[in-house]
Amino acid sequence: MPQVVQTPHLGASTIEAQIGVAVDVAYGVIDALEGKPVMTAVNMAPIPKSVASVIAPYFKLAERMGTIGIYLAEGPIKAVEIEYTGELAQTETQALTTAFLKGLLNPILQDSVNFVNAPGIAKKRHLQVRDIKSHRTGYFSTAINVKIETDKGEHTLTGTLFDGKEAKIVQIDRFRLDFKPEGYLLLAPHIDKPNMIGQIATVLGSAGININGMQVGSTAIEGTNLMAIATGGDIPNDIMLKLRGIEGIIDVKLINCEG
Repeated sequence: MPQVVQTPHLGASTIEAQIGVAVDVAYGVIDALEGKPVMTAVNMAPIPKSVASVIAPYFKLAERMGTIGIYLAEGPIKAVEIEYTGELAQTETQALTTAFLKGLLNPILQDSVNFVNAPGIAKKRHLQVRDIKSHRTGYFSTAINVKIETDKGEHTLTGTLFDGKEAKIVQIDRFRLDFKPEGYLLLAPHIDKPNMIGQIATVLGSAGININGMQVGSTAIEGTNLMAIATGGDIPNDIMLKLRGIEGIIDVKLINCEG
């Protein structure tokens, strides 16, 4: 067969091959130090380049959705369902599910959760994980839809990429949103009446807490709205108590999107 060249095992030990291996290892170390999944890690399934090119932009989104999910949960989590649509439904997404589990479990455990041990930890905690590929058409061509089930009910979360690179959370439960999963997010369901926004803004402003963005929309309960406020930093407990003490505020929940 003239088109075949056979070499001994040492054929891979050329100068060019060793340089290629060294470069691949260096990139792997960089990814590990930055908290990203290592596509060629020895102790986890390798991710083909064709798959990595599709799912890599979604890793941050999936992990942040897990972190937001644990803040939303109001009791022990029994099961999670991660649904992938659009281009994600056409490829392997187990690594994205692992990223979601890492974000979900890290804030509540003392031991570090990473891309290697996250599935095992979830299984050890008897957490049911359902990974679904869906071809249904939605408002966004490609999205990650999450459902979190607890003893007290369930919460849903939808995330997508804008322009194929900017991670956004576009829905929490039945509330439409549009915010980057970065920094701190204040969720405040409240009675729909005048001066609710003003009172919250006054409390935050007096405490020197900057508001980076705000959205208000109606909830499933008639006569109530949900205020979603992106803040410039953490909110001390005494300020949270002041916010909860405002007449008409039903609840206030602070989410650290970065865990």
